Amino acid sequence: MPRYFFDIFERGKRVVDEEGTKCEDIEAAKYEAKLSARDLASAAIKTGVLDTETCVEIRGPERNLLASLTIAEVLRHPNTPEFGTGCE
Repeated sequence: MPRYFFDIFERGKRVVDEEGTKCEDIEAAKYEAKLSARDLASAAIKTGVLDTETCVEIRGPERNLLASLTIAEVLRHPNTPEFGTGCE
């Protein structure tokens, strides 16, 4: 099973996912990214500091960029967010 990496962009800083997560395919990786973005939004709302431009990038086994997802998109479309092509 391939390993996908979920880097986070928040307030101009990148947090690199060093470990990655094994996912069956890109659709499973997108599902994981959606859950991560929801968790980030929930944590931000609880602290009162919500940056809707916070973004999750999905990188493949070779660290190639596959898709991205912002908190704003998850808040607008929680069940069917549209993935972008990068956070920057």
